[in-house]
Amino acid sequence: MKYLLGLVVIVAVHGCATYGGATEEAVAAVRAEAYDQAETEFAKVLPAQGKNALLHFLELGMVKHLDGQYEASNDLLEQAYQLADYLYADGTWQNVAVALSNPTVSTYHGAEYERAAINIIKALNYLSLAETTSAGSERLQRLDDAAVEIRRLNILLRRLETELGDYQQARDESETPAARIAQVLRTLTGNWNDPASLRYRSDAWGYYLSGLAYEMAGQWDDARIAFDDALRTYQDGAVEQYDLDPAMIELSKQASASAESRAEHKTVSDQGDVVVVQLVDLMPRKGEMNLYVHLQEYGQLMEIQPVLLGSSENQRDQAAWFLMQYGDLGFTDILGRYLSGGIIQVVDDFAFAKKVPLFPVWDLVQQTELDKALAGGIRVAVPYYPSLEMTHNSSTRITLAGTPDLDKPMLLASSPARVALQQQLLDANRELRAAIGRELLKAILSYQVSNQFSEENDTLGFLAAAAGKVASTVSARADTRAWLTLPKEIRMQRLSLPPGHHELTLTTHWDDGGFEQTQSLSVDVEAGTTQVVSIATINPHPEQEIAY
Repeated sequence: MKYLLGLVVIVAVHGCATYGGATEEAVAAVRAEAYDQAETEFAKVLPAQGKNALLHFLELGMVKHLDGQYEASNDLLEQAYQLADYLYADGTWQNVAVALSNPTVSTYHGAEYERAAINIIKALNYLSLAETTSAGSERLQRLDDAAVEIRRLNILLRRLETELGDYQQARDESETPAARIAQVLRTLTGNWNDPASLRYRSDAWGYYLSGLAYEMAGQWDDARIAFDDALRTYQDGAVEQYDLDPAMIELSKQASASAESRAEHKTVSDQGDVVVVQLVDLMPRKGEMNLYVHLQEYGQLMEIQPVLLGSSENQRDQAAWFLMQYGDLGFTDILGRYLSGGIIQVVDDFAFAKKVPLFPVWDLVQQTELDKALAGGIRVAVPYYPSLEMTHNSSTRITLAGTPDLDKPMLLASSPARVALQQQLLDANRELRAAIGRELLKAILSYQVSNQFSEENDTLGFLAAAAGKVASTVSARADTRAWLTLPKEIRMQRLSLPPGHHELTLTTHWDDGGFEQTQSLSVDVEAGTTQVVSIATINPHPEQEIAY
């Protein structure tokens, strides 16, 4: 009966609003290019003060960018930058409230890649503003403003490389005896993820954008250095880690050589360069996966099982995430199962249960009455990413009107979605341990309270236990917050064109739905200059909606 109550409550609370669910109408408005409505919907669920204040400024700032309101976008993103900087230095995480409830009650601090994206989007805003002004002094001011964001970005990237090491340092470290031993131990325990290979340690696209900003300002030495940093980062690991276009290596190399030539010879080309930046789609939304945790007294172990809910696609993704991140795949996992109950425990529900042996500390479990507190089991919630939304599900080509020979692919220069996925993979086990710890604490406290009532009246004790079980189950939530209006991918192409007016066409083919999206760009090219033109391409009808 107790087990049944726990499972019924899990099913009942499934669908309570996660961040993706709470912002669903706002995101739908963005996809429909109804930006005023998107602002209204985001403002409803994300107040400018409180735990989600950073997300308020991030989401609204990006909506303004998509709407072409670059000044307003930068005003909001500057507030986001200042707040993120304060939260990074402050480091307060409301630990007591989180321990007694869930991580969604804490202040959202933002991920490192999101902090870098603030500077990147602001720089794009300023570069766009520089191209829309006819006054030379105002254009220079916009380029100076972009340079400020570039310097901020470079400070962040240098800090990451200092703290985590760049790609070359990570590769060198992976060859050390200690790293090889760690890899063997991870294999034995079934943890196939190498943390070093998942960390966001630099941003190649950020460096390339830095080079463009310096190039537009005529600061050729700084441009060359930035392009060299982009080349180093793409070449040493970013292309492989995030499945980016290898052509970005050659593009960075060419940009560096061109900047060096301009710095040395002061030559001016008889053509102008147009860099087209395409912000593709929106970030995938995290889902919430429910886990059922209970004790097996006869095996003296804790069993963790996924409760698969939602559509068949949702259930498939949840099952795959559970097996990949938490399943008993290692030798030590299998050995632990065997020691807890022989071959029966080894084969019992092998693919869809994780069993944690507790026989070495079973006396402590009974002394703390944890076995009684967990009677009936507990619900634990963890975030996960759906597989389909992480795939490269589109491709884009750019053409020039009147020039049939100019037909080039847009190159995948950055993948914020892959960065977010790898960060979630990196955090998955830590989040599971923290979630189980929270729910165990709540279960123990609930058991102690119900015991006190039982001493006076058995009925009151039963009702208190049932109420505590429901309250603990309902309050278990995964933190699925993230900056959702960021582009899923960033693509680019660099074109050398003769002076004059040109009409460019971007044709994007979406794999899901099999339809094409066509967009036009008008550019006026001057000899010897570089301009950056950005455009957003958002899928209005994504194929998969995740369970909330």
